[in-house]
Amino acid sequence: MALLHWRTMSEPALTNDPAPTTPARRPPPTWREIHPGDDPWGESLQFDHWRKAPTALKLRELASLNAMARRLALAGLRRRHPAANPAELRRRLADLLLGSDLALAVYGPLVEDTLRS
Repeated sequence: MALLHWRTMSEPALTNDPAPTTPARRPPPTWREIHPGDDPWGESLQFDHWRKAPTALKLRELASLNAMARRLALAGLRRRHPAANPAELRRRLADLLLGSDLALAVYGPLVEDTLRS
């Protein structure tokens, strides 16, 4: 069975076949269905906070989360490649962030790739 995105499941079938092979139409999941264990009171406080927060605060938080994601990615790369120098780790991070094709076009091949050639 093919996995379908929820948007494709809610689209009508293109045929009038009485026994369609597509899954039954259903609405997208609600927040509660996605997060069943969250406390509704805490959620309401969090939503209220982000509704009232100034844009500058939201952007600072977003930048902070992006920086943390980069630090976590670098920590994972250091663990997988303990002998790598900082330049190689930055190049590998570019692979993760940009995709290997774009990172290759922008930064060139990894050092180990040039050694194999």
